[in-house]
Amino acid sequence: MVSKVENFISVFFEQGDASHIEGFIEDAFSSCPSAYPDYESEINIGDRCLNYCIDPRCVVDYLLNIDAGLSDYQKRVLVSRYLQETLGLTADEQNWLTLNDQNSLIYEIYNGLLIAQNLNRCEREDCGLTGGYHEIVKLVRAGEILTADDKKELLTFFSILKCDDSELYSCFRTAQQNPGSSIDLFLMSIKQSLLTNNNALLDGCDNLPAYTDRWFELSTFDPLSVLAVRTKLEQLGEEYWIQTLENASNTNINTKWWKTAPSVNMDFFGIKITQFPNKPFPPFTPFTPQEFFDYLQDNFAAASFLGVGNACEGSIPTIQTYFEYNQPTDYNEWTIDSGVPAVFTISMPDDGNVICTQHDIANKYWTFSTFNAPGWLEGDSWDGFHPVSGNRRFGLIQNPDGSYTFYTSGVDRLTGWWHRIIPGEGFAFDKADELWKCFLDNIKTFVINNGGTVSTDYDCTTVRPKWQELRNAIKQGCDGLASSINNFPCEQAAPCE
Repeated sequence: MVSKVENFISVFFEQGDASHIEGFIEDAFSSCPSAYPDYESEINIGDRCLNYCIDPRCVVDYLLNIDAGLSDYQKRVLVSRYLQETLGLTADEQNWLTLNDQNSLIYEIYNGLLIAQNLNRCEREDCGLTGGYHEIVKLVRAGEILTADDKKELLTFFSILKCDDSELYSCFRTAQQNPGSSIDLFLMSIKQSLLTNNNALLDGCDNLPAYTDRWFELSTFDPLSVLAVRTKLEQLGEEYWIQTLENASNTNINTKWWKTAPSVNMDFFGIKITQFPNKPFPPFTPFTPQEFFDYLQDNFAAASFLGVGNACEGSIPTIQTYFEYNQPTDYNEWTIDSGVPAVFTISMPDDGNVICTQHDIANKYWTFSTFNAPGWLEGDSWDGFHPVSGNRRFGLIQNPDGSYTFYTSGVDRLTGWWHRIIPGEGFAFDKADELWKCFLDNIKTFVINNGGTVSTDYDCTTVRPKWQELRNAIKQGCDGLASSINNFPCEQAAPCE
């Protein structure tokens, strides 16, 4: 028992500070199992837990909850040193907690470690809480103002990372515990790249085609800049929301690195129409370009294109996707009014929702933006993260040779992208590619069946990170073999060929 008490004092007290309470500490080691039955498992702090034979948290709680004669300062030192041992804080961080009257933060973390042991993700282990709380200490010490939501998001971020990619989590923990080290500087360089350029993950593709400007437009368009969209969301209630583009441009930099949502997909799927079809209703005359665009927009959620019963739904089992109006009022907004802000539900394995946020008749395009609705993504491993957000445009443009191209083009951004670079994974856009190719097939069928002509070759381009190569590059930095990633590995493909 003496060795246990001495070990505890050497870690949690200044030399000589605990001589008057050695008896209380000895009582704690004897009384903890019965006084605190909730402590059934040990928190392994290096090898010390083997010496304690009980969770040191129990001894700390025992000393805080009895009249052991500890001053407020001694209690603060006791708890901050427990946090230092548990979270792996540096000596400077522990001293900052103790000497700068950080009582509120100290006890917030101390109580949080007990209340939220696993965030419902891992069985009987902290699953990232130590990394999350350590990051909170580092950020607050650096002067960052964190809201309750910020802290919750950080805990969730590290919880998911620990459970889904323990190697990358260990890299973050090494950086936290060794500020200024090569690994710390390496991760900081990646964070900074994403904070200042939301397209950084795709910058490695430097031979992009002419529609780069359109992708930039889509990546920077903020749906909440549209009054009708904001009004619609207010009417639907607070459970409906759009992820705002906080770091959409270098002039509006988001300093909270864990909230960055970089672009992880830019695509373009187009079909060239050389002769417009006849109208499938009297007087059966050929569509003008404007009439064709209006017809396709009005009937977008019909079986001819992407509504219930469309050909894609039956011919490609892996898709089984169709669009339908969320409410009867959305039909009127879409077909009678301006189209903004009609809402569509997308029936697919993980049902989604989109809202029309732009409709430009003169330039012949509309834009859908993804948004969150109650029940979306329930049970998914992402928990608190809304993974994909993006804007997708549908439109009709004239080509230099006088023909027209109907297209859909999208930019998708990924919150929590760190969690997707685990071995063998990336974010699967293949099914989306199949859907948009099938959508072009439906347009081709409609045009041909009604006397029009189209090109047999589609114009398709996708730009995405090479996830496995990206992981390998990050692993090199985490192993101390690289100081930065000059160009994020990226792949440009033509999926319709």
